[in-house]
Amino acid sequence: FKGQPGACMNCHSSWAPKLIRQIGWIPFNNTPYMELVAKLDSEHGNSEYGSQLGGACADCHSPKDMSLRITRPAYIKAMVARGYREDPVQGIVASRAEMRSHVCQQCHVEYYFKKDTNELTFPWSQWPAGEALRIEMIEAFYDVIRQFFPGDWVHRETGAVMIKIQHPETELFSSGVHARSGVACADCHMPYM
Repeated sequence: FKGQPGACMNCHSSWAPKLIRQIGWIPFNNTPYMELVAKLDSEHGNSEYGSQLGGACADCHSPKDMSLRITRPAYIKAMVARGYREDPVQGIVASRAEMRSHVCQQCHVEYYFKKDTNELTFPWSQWPAGEALRIEMIEAFYDVIRQFFPGDWVHRETGAVMIKIQHPETELFSSGVHARSGVACADCHMPYM
């Protein structure tokens, strides 16, 4: 994570909501990742319960009643832009069946960091609620913002500016047979025991 922005901690640390409350959304995203790790080291120690804490139950479950919830502001913002309503308790208004995928999708997504602020952003403005994503929608989004975000890297041989699609599990899942059949991420990846 050398040189990475704090935005990476949105998905790589369960301390993200606390840090966002402490220092604010944009400063959290823009602070170097290792500075945030040092802050967590000093406050909570360097252990799996301190600065090394990855995902935890509270990222997806309310500590009050274990109900499903969205805790990541970038996902909530993206979903509201798509047409969902924000909810102060569960993040967005969605059924329990939908939430069994939404909680996973707050991290397992394509993203980029806005220039200058490193704000974690999802390229979904063309993706209406309740519809499957088409890859052309992400391409259209990046075409619109090209002047602000030309790409992630430049191809060494051709000089072409390229987008590095990070890990678009959400986007690919949305148009697959499982989503069309009403199967949620958690149905297979977190079955009841």
